[in-house]
Amino acid sequence: MRKRIPVTYNFVIFLHAYLRQAELSVHRSAQMPRQATKDFYNSGVAPERVIHYLNGLGKSAVRVTTAGAVPRPFTLRKKLACRFIYAPVSRAYLLQEEVLYAIALLRELSVFLAADKVIPLATRDLYLKLAHFNDGHIGWRLRRKDWSASRTVDHFFANERLTTTPLENFMTGFTI
Repeated sequence: MRKRIPVTYNFVIFLHAYLRQAELSVHRSAQMPRQATKDFYNSGVAPERVIHYLNGLGKSAVRVTTAGAVPRPFTLRKKLACRFIYAPVSRAYLLQEEVLYAIALLRELSVFLAADKVIPLATRDLYLKLAHFNDGHIGWRLRRKDWSASRTVDHFFANERLTTTPLENFMTGFTI
């Protein structure tokens, strides 16, 4: 059986919103100056803070220095169980491999933000990894209304006509 790491449901909502923000910001960063993306993340929650929180989830979380392997995709049965059985009763957990992969993705985001030069293929690759992991693994653990709310998170170079929710609204019930 795969190792489960208990977390608060509010953290799962935050993680989904944060990865969504990272996904959209990376996608739009090619259209703006490099410094603007760095300033956006310097004024908000830096990836290093989320990595530190994920590393400290408890004795069951393993501290890693290398990239985690891509988690196995959810089966349809598992997706339905997450949506209709686990999410309504708020038994929130993350699998150990999901925590490790999230740490690896956030480290990649941190390196991306520190780089002075944008490499289009690396940018696209990071965007696809974030999108696949967030929608394929984290999003299925949320109730429908929480999933919808976290999809409207404020991100870099957001369209002014869109109604967005600040990331700070998702940081309730835990401290990063």
